[in-house]
Amino acid sequence: MRARLELMDVTCYDPEDVVDTDMFYLLGGVNSADKTDAVVLPAMGFRALQTRHTHPDHSVLFDQSNLPSDSSRQLHLALQAYDQDFARQWTKYRDIFNRLADEIAKRVEELPRDPNDTQSPDNRLVAATIIRSLAVATDILASFDKDDFLGTHTLDFTVGGGNNVQQLEAPFKGTLVPWWSDWNYLLRYRIAQWDGAAALLPAAKYTREIRLMHQDTMRMLHSHPINYRHPGSSGQQQVTAYELTDDNDFWRVKGPDGQPENFRTHQTVQHGDIIRLQHVLTGRNLHSHSGIPSPVTQQQEVTCYGESGIGDANDNWRVEVEGGGA
Repeated sequence: MRARLELMDVTCYDPEDVVDTDMFYLLGGVNSADKTDAVVLPAMGFRALQTRHTHPDHSVLFDQSNLPSDSSRQLHLALQAYDQDFARQWTKYRDIFNRLADEIAKRVEELPRDPNDTQSPDNRLVAATIIRSLAVATDILASFDKDDFLGTHTLDFTVGGGNNVQQLEAPFKGTLVPWWSDWNYLLRYRIAQWDGAAALLPAAKYTREIRLMHQDTMRMLHSHPINYRHPGSSGQQQVTAYELTDDNDFWRVKGPDGQPENFRTHQTVQHGDIIRLQHVLTGRNLHSHSGIPSPVTQQQEVTCYGESGIGDANDNWRVEVEGGGA
């Protein structure tokens, strides 16, 4: 049994700061019977009506394999949200700012004085005093601008009891000063559970429909009737790995390009077989081609291609089974 708890994204409907920008971050932990894993989501900048996906380096809160299939392990999630304000940033720059203000004040004091004006106050000293006073005032005001607490979210859940993926939401909403300081955030996260025991899985067969799950991230191979539109793309249908499950995850197993639709009907797929995977809802085949990179990783683009299952040899995929066999 494997369980994975993962942050997906954060949407800001209304930032806390009156300047319409926040630095949102999370602290917390995931507690189980034998350990507690800390949760730290670094600050992300937000404006109103903005959604940001959590970075992969910080999104996985809990991921454990080799759990007993019949376990009823209890986990407790606790999260606290904050808006990072100026005081935290000020600690990084306070000394530099104060040294710079003092140096400017010294330079002002060294300016020559008008030899004909000996009665009025020394403007050099007045200006230097104002500069140093402003530096002290800035330091005091910045130290009061502490991080704002935006709320708490807790959840108790049980690991065990079959394969499932749940999408959950954590709202962080409140008011500090009406009409001046209020906020509205929504965090989405998911809990995926999977019993990967091969003995419990039916064999894949030709002309049957299957789902494929990426083992490391527990996402489903997925497509939908939207084409790539970025510069340099093939313009063919998008293929992704989806964090939930829906009918766009179903693929029909077929023989290699050129074989009829009833090729080896209901026979078991074996190690070394060349197959095609037809996306059930759109009728296009899982496809790849050389010379066209994806825009983010620069790895080879993967698409869905063809019409009503008819494509070309770039739809062929070789099945490799660890240890051979079905």
